Amino acid sequence: MRLIYLLFISFILSNCSINRQNVIPYTEKERLANQTLAQVALKLRDEKGLMLCGTGGGMMNQISMLALAFNYHHRVTLEQGRELIISAVETFLSAINGNEIMRPYLEKYPFEPTNVEIMIFLKKVDGSILEPEVLHVIAAIEGKLSYDIEALDENNFSRLKTIHEETYEEALQTLKYTDQIAL
Repeated sequence: MRLIYLLFISFILSNCSINRQNVIPYTEKERLANQTLAQVALKLRDEKGLMLCGTGGGMMNQISMLALAFNYHHRVTLEQGRELIISAVETFLSAINGNEIMRPYLEKYPFEPTNVEIMIFLKKVDGSILEPEVLHVIAAIEGKLSYDIEALDENNFSRLKTIHEETYEEALQTLKYTDQIAL
């Protein structure tokens, strides 16, 4: 859980506004990564209602990881959250792997679920925090999905608590199984 908070803080810090014109111009790999992040964010906003709130990545030499964070103004069940995060990861991977110009800059091709990170912060329609005991955060980090609620600890302080974790592959299998039962 602390990893999620650390990643969220890194998202925030990576998006701090600085005047890059006075620093170093974007490299081609940074430009391509930013372009892909923006395209995916717009697509997920239009198709799923996910509102971008942060970006990040690992690209010291090659692009090893790309990350997006979103706000989503709906309550969801764990099953709905699974479908949402899987759809977001699939869209992200498709955009990265489908960008032939960016391929030489990728540390690994094709990019896999372990190479992308997505965090979805669930909120009320007005942007306020949801009530306790419902999903607050859905995350896909290093190929693992986690689903967190807000719960009170032993001192009556509100904390995020992971209620379910699964690998990306397990989530895909669960979705396929659920789809087969629905038929």
